[in-house]
Amino acid sequence: MFGARDLSEIATALTDIGLSHLKLPSLIGLSFFAHSASRRVLEKSNYVLERSTTHHGGDVVIYRIRR
Repeated sequence: MFGARDLSEIATALTDIGLSHLKLPSLIGLSFFAHSASRRVLEKSNYVLERSTTHHGGDVVIYRIRR
């Protein structure tokens, strides 16, 4: 099982691949509102809260990071 530190490092590495190597203009992260650990991983990876919405009947938050 992965720990919080491992997940933050993985999220940061994948973000770097997407923005730097693949030259994508932005990436999003989607998390259920109640899942604070996932939200913290995105925040530690410099994603910014963009909005709240519903997805498949659940309350979610959308985070985004731009190049």
